[in-house]
Amino acid sequence: MKTKKKIILVISLVIVAGIILYIFVSSHNYYKMGESDQFNISIGESFTVKFMENGSTGYSNCWINKNSCPTVELIDEDYTASWLSIFGSNGVGGSASWTFKGKRKGIDTIKITFCPTGQMKKDCSFFSDNNSTDQPLLVAVDSSSKEAIAYYQKHDYLFIVNVN
Repeated sequence: MKTKKKIILVISLVIVAGIILYIFVSSHNYYKMGESDQFNISIGESFTVKFMENGSTGYSNCWINKNSCPTVELIDEDYTASWLSIFGSNGVGGSASWTFKGKRKGIDTIKITFCPTGQMKKDCSFFSDNNSTDQPLLVAVDSSSKEAIAYYQKHDYLFIVNVN
């Protein structure tokens, strides 16, 4: 009987240690809102940025000046759900990883912000270069329904890329 309890205790401790390690590893190495960074890369070289995302809010991270950044291209997007979702929690979000690749020489600033994609039932391309990206408040208008929605345009993430 004592041996069985020891085995159960050891297994329980291993599971708890694994969960703590997973939480520690998965909750770090991402950019927080308002952070920026600079990358110096060569043509053909890539870099990855990781940030938090929660689609249940009705907002998505969007690269809003994509059409104004000829030096880089987005080559991969990945989403990893939060460990809390494993246990059935809803609305907890996760992390997004975007990988960019240098296309041609130059310097660009990648501007990523939350856009009301769920509320407008639009994808990020609708908000990309839709208005001046330097305005604090933007209004997006759906041409088919004439519905308009105003949203604050603050660049949640700015990444300056120098491709040489």
